[in-house]
Amino acid sequence: MQPAPVRVKDVAAAFNVSERMIYMARWLGENRPDLIPEIEAGRLKLAPAYQQARGLTKPKQSGYDKLEQAWRSATDEERMRFIAQIFEGLALARQRLESGEPSESAEETTSSHWG
Repeated sequence: MQPAPVRVKDVAAAFNVSERMIYMARWLGENRPDLIPEIEAGRLKLAPAYQQARGLTKPKQSGYDKLEQAWRSATDEERMRFIAQIFEGLALARQRLESGEPSESAEETTSSHWG
């Protein structure tokens, strides 16, 4: 006589988690067992590990990538305005350098020129 198969619903109830979590854990155990120690050690959570392993997450964009994307989506007028602000900031920095004034911190420059 064979024991009755264990149902996902029963396992989820026993561990007080969703059935989806059981399916994800089982899939990882079968397909990416290398991630299990990371999950058990608390360095990786189950759902993000599953999403990463299945290729369901997008890689995090760098600041440069975000700027490039914003530039591509900007209108010609917005691009010209942006370039003008850059030149304005460069001219101000050059004036200060030539006059011997102390330069502004990056935070002060950002708030005064991009405000």
